[in-house]
Amino acid sequence: LYLQTLTTWNADVTFISPQLYLNGSTYNGITYLEKNGATSNNGTGGNTFNNTVTVVNSGSAYLMMSSATRDVFNGDAYFNNTGSSLIYVAYNDNTGTQFNADIYVSSTGGTGINFGGGLGTSTLGFGGVIYTYGSGFTTGTLTFRNFTQSGNTTQAITLTGTAILALGPASTFGGTTTTTSPSLQLNGCTFTRAYTGTKNGTANDNSTGGNTFNSTASITNSGTGQMVLSNTTKDIFNGNVTFTNSNTNVIYVAHNDATGSQFNGNITINNTSTGSIRFSQGTGTSTLANLKTLTVNTPFSGALYLRNFTQTGTTAQTINMTLGTGTLYLQTGTVFNGVVNYS
Repeated sequence: LYLQTLTTWNADVTFISPQLYLNGSTYNGITYLEKNGATSNNGTGGNTFNNTVTVVNSGSAYLMMSSATRDVFNGDAYFNNTGSSLIYVAYNDNTGTQFNADIYVSSTGGTGINFGGGLGTSTLGFGGVIYTYGSGFTTGTLTFRNFTQSGNTTQAITLTGTAILALGPASTFGGTTTTTSPSLQLNGCTFTRAYTGTKNGTANDNSTGGNTFNSTASITNSGTGQMVLSNTTKDIFNGNVTFTNSNTNVIYVAHNDATGSQFNGNITINNTSTGSIRFSQGTGTSTLANLKTLTVNTPFSGALYLRNFTQTGTTAQTINMTLGTGTLYLQTGTVFNGVVNYS
């Protein structure tokens, strides 16, 4: 089914087809679009949805939107992947697909939903919110790449099952953002306001890094898989950051970029199980800014490793691990320029 340019649908419409090409129509009514076949379809884009639209892929091959020209969503946009492949949204037009209302996502099969998979960009308008809906997002990856949230509306994204949340590269969230997901990849995102991220699954997650946190950040691993931050590119924390590990595995911080992750606020460490939090265990380095502190909350279990960690300035540091069964490892390349009290 080809839904082509210069075509306008004024009534509510439902289109279900093994193959579906979305090539530049205008939809003024409530719209339901479903692809259920085994052939991948690249829609050129250029569509305008002036009311609520639901896009479903129940087939075994991908459905692509905006392979050449941006789409404009003036009503709520629902994306639901129930088949064995994925949905590409805002794929390949860098002038930017526009979401002028809310975004709803669900994936119970296949490899998920991908915003900005090629050169495409997309913008969530002022007041817009990202929701999961229906049976939730339990399978595959929810990717926000080249994605910008305008304004400062609070976002809360929760995935379950075995799903992966991938934020970045080149994405910006303007509002306070909270994410909870079995797997979490922070791959080059700017958070303008506070960010709270929790990984609670069993898989090992490698984040490329390149993230900038302009307000407070809290990153938690409560699953059984390891969590690697800054596996390629440094992260920058411009506000206070808290790392919490409540499982038996590891959070690797500032892991693998020798140019150095920057901590321009205070660092707080919580470790309540037998796992560990480890700084710069690969080629990475990290720097704690002048007048800032490293605090270890007690009781502390497991281990804290500090490698290639440099304190700038002479602010006194107190690392108290007297309660609990924790172990502190001060490794090669670590420099404290202030008085340090260990207990």
